[in-house]
Amino acid sequence: MKSIYLFMLGCLLISKASFSQSKEVQDLIGKGIQAHDAGQYAAAIESYKKVLQLDSSNQLARYEMANSFFAMKNYQAALDQGMLLIRTNSKYKEESYILAGSCLDLLNKPKEAISLYQEGIKLTPTSYLLQYNLALTFYKMQNYL
Repeated sequence: MKSIYLFMLGCLLISKASFSQSKEVQDLIGKGIQAHDAGQYAAAIESYKKVLQLDSSNQLARYEMANSFFAMKNYQAALDQGMLLIRTNSKYKEESYILAGSCLDLLNKPKEAISLYQEGIKLTPTSYLLQYNLALTFYKMQNYL
């Protein structure tokens, strides 16, 4: 009987530790979003980095961090995060293709951006934003098909 109580106590403690980490992660993401919305992109990125130290697979933190890098015009860092999300089969895949393609375009790599947009369109053919960004990149290249 004593071992059952110890087992239940252990489960409770593990559950509580997991919940508190989840709450901390949610709080840090919330702080990051607030900082981003206030134009404090570096502070937002620091919040997202803390989340990734606690949970390296947190896709929302990685995606939000990519957006903050993009807002800071650090397109290479935003591209790196976006490509990581694409490679890890993120639930933010469509958004990551848009972000990464935009970064490539702004890094004067329009052919790579076109290739990435086309790859994204194959996976999400109904994405009007991928279609739009693809067309915009062609337009900027004066390639009117």
